Amino acid sequence: MRLVFTLCVVLSCCGCDELFCGGPCGMGGWEAGTVRVEQLTYSLTEANEVVSGDMEIAFAADVGSFNDGSYEFHLPPGAVIHTAELYLPNEERWERAETLGRREGQTAYDEIVEPRPDKDPLLLQRVGPDSYRVRVYPVVEHRALRVRIRYAHPLASGDRGRILWVPLAQARGALQPSVRHTRVTVTTGQGWQGASWQQTGDLGGLEQVDEWSDNTTSVTFVGGDIDHDIGLALFAPVSPAVLTALQYESPAAGVPRHLFVGWTPDFSAYPSVAAGARNVVFVVDLSGSMVGQKIAEAETAVIAALETLAPADWYGLVAFSGATELFREEMVGGADTAAAIAWVRTWRPQDYTDIGAGLAAGAKLGARSPAADVPVDLVLVTDGRPTAGPTTTDAILGAVQAVAAESGRTIRIFGCGIGSDVDQSLLVDLATATGGETTFALADQKIGEQLAALFDRVRSGGASQVEVRLESEAGATTQVFSWPRVFPGTPLYLGATDVHADAVTVSLAATTPDGVAITMHAALDLAGTATNTVNLAPPLYARALADQLERDIDQTLESPERVSAAVRLAKTYGVLSRYSSMLALESAAMYGRAGVDRIERDPAGIALSPVSASAIDEAQIGVADFGAPSDVAVGTEPATGCACAAASLPSLATLAGVGVLRRQWRKRRAGTNDSGGGAGGGRA
Repeated sequence: MRLVFTLCVVLSCCGCDELFCGGPCGMGGWEAGTVRVEQLTYSLTEANEVVSGDMEIAFAADVGSFNDGSYEFHLPPGAVIHTAELYLPNEERWERAETLGRREGQTAYDEIVEPRPDKDPLLLQRVGPDSYRVRVYPVVEHRALRVRIRYAHPLASGDRGRILWVPLAQARGALQPSVRHTRVTVTTGQGWQGASWQQTGDLGGLEQVDEWSDNTTSVTFVGGDIDHDIGLALFAPVSPAVLTALQYESPAAGVPRHLFVGWTPDFSAYPSVAAGARNVVFVVDLSGSMVGQKIAEAETAVIAALETLAPADWYGLVAFSGATELFREEMVGGADTAAAIAWVRTWRPQDYTDIGAGLAAGAKLGARSPAADVPVDLVLVTDGRPTAGPTTTDAILGAVQAVAAESGRTIRIFGCGIGSDVDQSLLVDLATATGGETTFALADQKIGEQLAALFDRVRSGGASQVEVRLESEAGATTQVFSWPRVFPGTPLYLGATDVHADAVTVSLAATTPDGVAITMHAALDLAGTATNTVNLAPPLYARALADQLERDIDQTLESPERVSAAVRLAKTYGVLSRYSSMLALESAAMYGRAGVDRIERDPAGIALSPVSASAIDEAQIGVADFGAPSDVAVGTEPATGCACAAASLPSLATLAGVGVLRRQWRKRRAGTNDSGGGAGGGRA
């Protein structure tokens, strides 16, 4: 048995993440690199400026009968996975996966795989903002194991129309299998003047391109590593509409009409909202708990961020544990990153966690930046809570505020928390008090992608405290969505249910960096909006609601009520989110043994009866155990949007109100005003 373990460690045979693996490797499938993706096929159809995607993955192995197959992939921003299926060759049919809580699905999958049966479970989870991991077992030699994943997303904006992005860039990692063949077929709707393929870099293995003709085009790759996505530019005869929308009318009784709206606001009348330069200091935790995958991901994320800096940007690097170390004593121009990247690669986790010392050092470093008119942004990356130095929010924040007051600089804190031990309350309070933001990566997620999504907003400019209302013709508020910060060109995705008016109005309220109030309105005529015949409006609406819930969790703390609501939302619409997973088993008996209830759904995937929350505690982000203020209705939950499945839940607007109260309470607690303009006495 010891020999088997040794081979597993050396060869990383089965796709697991454990140093000592007692899993499938022990049953004969332990040759290195046996599992591969033999064929990766994308079949994409565009209609009404929304893409319906089918992605089929064919796993294969040359050796072994108990190989664990795993494949990571990403999708375009805003995409939602609404169906996952496993092909059962003995029955010649596809088995649709059921949506469960994230841990609930993981637990069921592990319990099935651990005895190493000759069964075929599939597990699909989200591991980043738009990244996913599919696992299947067993991949048997000389027999393909096929998985089909269905997703949807709006088209992206382009210079002359829209862009349909194909997510070909392959994930990197020792456990990521190679892909032998890739084929992409795209069918577009009517009304486009033309289309041409675009690429963001060199494409390995490109074999054939069939140019766009009769609304169809295809691309084929053989072998090679594909490092970049490709996009199909669609040229419009006139400028595309400012607002795009889909409606869905269910044939099932009791299911309300669903409306999904995409809007890219025009901020051209507000020049200060334009994305500006950066004054950024990375403050990275190198305590002992960051050892292993966490520090590897953090290094990759920081290096990727450094590589995106512009020459006009300024940056600094602070690594902290029990002691604090700076890359350089002064801020560095964005064109000079080679030495910094080399320094980041030398990071090694050490002992304690002195967050206060790290942030204080970062504030002092950033305050010396030559770009005096650009806010100083401290990007804190940590997986724990203070174990050395100041340990309270007031003490840690006080040191940063003192630097801000002395230098006259605006200093904001952006937090990226990792895993279940992070002090979420501390990070949220620090960000709220200084006008920054927070994001959190679950322990098994890709930290780098979570940080990259946050880093896109770590810069000067942007509209803050953004609130968008979707209102009916009669003026009644239908749904409210909010974002902490939005930059020009950012698409905003909204939705509502039970909209019976012929028109809706989308209204935005926000604040510019110099304190000017922004208001704008756009009208949408629903009479001319197509009813989506492929039933994509409900899952896209569910993605918009799930994103709103996750933004609220990141900015105002995870709670059992919000997590429960997130799980029920995903289960109601059968979609994948941060808090859900998809599990496919080969028979009704296996679902029964795993305790998984099959949910009856309408053609768009909406549950036809109320769904339950997860049987397992799905809360996964750090600690949030401070007392809630008395004016907050603890237990408030957002609506899933489907009256048939969740009639007892209050509206998302109610949840937004809870978030406002929590933020006001934190500002009172931290002694700051409502502007959120930065730490201490610096400029707002």
